[in-house]
Amino acid sequence: MKIKSDRLTVSFDNSFDDELGMCVTRKHGEKIEVLKMELGKQADILYRLLTDQTAKAEIKTESEL
Repeated sequence: MKIKSDRLTVSFDNSFDDELGMCVTRKHGEKIEVLKMELGKQADILYRLLTDQTAKAEIKTESEL
């Protein structure tokens, strides 16, 4: 699938005392589609990967696991 442009919105919330949250959405006209939502440690890891310029990550496919 070839996409020329895709505008995503990433929201991060750490206002809860016990759990972090991250949500990725896409707007279609007047509708908003939730693409991915993570809570807790995974949300924290993704936030740091997106915001810390020194953070590095490697994505592996299922066949590599």
